[in-house]
Amino acid sequence: NNRIVNVDLIHSVGGYIAKELRGYRGVLTIHDLQHLHFPENFEESELRARKENYQASIDAASVVICDSESVRKDILASFDVDANKVVTLWIIPSGFSLRRLPNNFVKSMLNGLGLESGYLFFPSHGWPHKNHEKLIRAFARVKESIPNLTLVLTGGELGADHPASRRIRELGMEQSVKHLGFRTPLEIRCLLRGATALVYPSLFEGFGMPVAEAILAGTPVACSNIAPLREIGGDAIVTFDPRSPDAIASVILKVIGDSEMRAFLLENGAEQRKVFSSLAIARDTCNL
Repeated sequence: NNRIVNVDLIHSVGGYIAKELRGYRGVLTIHDLQHLHFPENFEESELRARKENYQASIDAASVVICDSESVRKDILASFDVDANKVVTLWIIPSGFSLRRLPNNFVKSMLNGLGLESGYLFFPSHGWPHKNHEKLIRAFARVKESIPNLTLVLTGGELGADHPASRRIRELGMEQSVKHLGFRTPLEIRCLLRGATALVYPSLFEGFGMPVAEAILAGTPVACSNIAPLREIGGDAIVTFDPRSPDAIASVILKVIGDSEMRAFLLENGAEQRKVFSSLAIARDTCNL
């Protein structure tokens, strides 16, 4: 409890509070407990650090903020903690707004990336739980019906030995899958606007930022049937079993080909956007 400097409050946003900061009045944000559900996705050192720090950090925090109600329930089930100090506050996508980008600006940006509108879009790192390989298998099935369709990926490069990269080569889809690497928030907005749909096959999420971003951009969403995505997507998404390439492909084809479903998703998306209020979230955070 020896304080180095005098501060009123420290907000730790990385999942746990550093030991030297636990003597201060603090708020803690926990994004997810993936390490408890998919420990195979973590290095031993990270698993050890989380085991050593999460309960102690929860004990030290005045308030624990969760990205979704799903994370809150997980924390209450996994740790010894007073339920009254664990709250849910969504993360509002930074760099996004409800102002619609001009069509000619979007087209120019896409052309600069070597794209025309009408592709499927999956923005994500290549971590195992993001499930790229199953999406590639599903995409191959979709291309049997729509041969000219393109899948656009962003985020960290997958690497030649990534399961999805191997599957792309095996299926001969090098020209149909475009990986653009890391992109700016403005570029992501344009990529979402140009996409026929966001496809998000993740096996695990604490929140699911790309789904929220797609809803804000007015893009139809096909995503995994997991609790956090259902929570933030509401009726503005259509879901699938992320472990089944056939199920993923079937939903993608329906989103592309069913005009009534697309209209339904876009209409509900307009309503769902109203809950993504950065001002309301900021106010609720300050009122904790």
